[in-house]
Amino acid sequence: MGWAEKELKRAKLKKKIDEIMKSPEYKKREQEENLRVFLIYCIISVDYLYRQEKYRAKRIKRFLDFVKQQMKYVSEDDEYDFKLLNDELEKETGVNVMEYMGFWEDGQ
Repeated sequence: MGWAEKELKRAKLKKKIDEIMKSPEYKKREQEENLRVFLIYCIISVDYLYRQEKYRAKRIKRFLDFVKQQMKYVSEDDEYDFKLLNDELEKETGVNVMEYMGFWEDGQ
């Protein structure tokens, strides 16, 4: 198989992958997976708040209500700027959450 045939095969494969990634089924599955990961994170957070910070039901629900309210901003605004929120939190707390968690390294 010559290089031209390989390139043609590669281009066809790329086109097929792009079509799949743009399909409604793929987007729905991706959205469901994102929700699942987010819910797992919420459960881990609540577990920490309960075990380490001694939160009980009232404070846990207040935390979850806060999370739900913040998520409304994200769903209403596709361009929601987590970087801006992260920067403001860093100014107030001294902790750069994205950097600490391994995101936004090298000043990205």
